[in-house]
This record gives sequence, C-alpha cells and structure tokens, in this order.
Amino acid sequence: MKSLIFFLLLITSFVTQAQKLTVLYDTGKATLYNKNSDSDIRLERPDPIKVLESQFPIRSKLWSVEYFKSKKVNFPNMRSPIFLIGCDDTSLAWIQHRKEFIAENRILGFVINCKSYEDYNELKAAIYPIVVQPANLDKLATHLNHSKYPAYIHKEAIEQ
Repeated sequence: MKSLIFFLLLITSFVTQAQKLTVLYDTGKATLYNKNSDSDIRLERPDPIKVLESQFPIRSKLWSVEYFKSKKVNFPNMRSPIFLIGCDDTSLAWIQHRKEFIAENRILGFVINCKSYEDYNELKAAIYPIVVQPANLDKLATHLNHSKYPAYIHKEAIEQ
C-alpha cells in the first residue's frame, strides 16, 4: 500500500513538472500548436527570409559615409571587434581592401544603411565569406559619440 501511494505521488509530481517545462534549445524544425485548440490545427512559423526582407530599407538618421581619422577609445570589456558598412561603393571598396583581415579574424559586421533586401544580398555576395547583419545602430552612434562609416571598432580605437 505504501509503495502504491509513493508511486501515485511520484507520477503526480512528474505531471506537474511537465507542465512547467522551459524550452532551452529549438532546432527550428518543430511546429507550434495551441494546447487549447484542436490538435489538428498547426500554426506555421514565419518564413525567416520574409522576416529579414521586412526589415528593409534600413535607414540610419545618425550614420553617414565619411572619411575620418582614427579615434582612440577605451572598451576593455569589448570581447570581439565589429565593423560597420553600408550598401554603397565606398563601403564595398573599404571592405574589399580589408577582406582578408576581416575573414581571418571572423569579425562580425553590421550593415547600417541599405535601401533594399536585393542590395543587401548583392553586398553579401560581393564580400563572401564575411558575415554581415542588417541593423539600425543609431544608439551605438550616440554611445560612441561617432557617426561615420565604414568603421572598424575594437577595444582601443575606432578606425577606418
């Protein structure tokens, strides 16, 4: 009898714990569904390409393409340098000149001004294998007190 009560308590605890599970990793292959609705109805995840396309155009109010002299900064906790470019000829020439250095060091880049998703794809193809992500980094310009690109930013300086 004691073992039966223990077994029932054990099952009850597993059931209550199962309802509180948290997803730690999602491979992206799972489909979502609403537990309160018909189990045959599945909600489709949005197409990631369409989600990315919806971010364009990326227009920054603060960043502009300009030449600048290196600026010393002190970011001792900055673990990884970044670079900032736009979808323009100046940025493309700048990154082509530094392509080997950027690729070897696997530096993450951000595209901060780009008119369309097609322009973004053309830029990505031209600079492959370098990785760039579209982003509006106006807050970063304010934080750095710097708003000119293309730029390479690391823990000791902002350079061009």
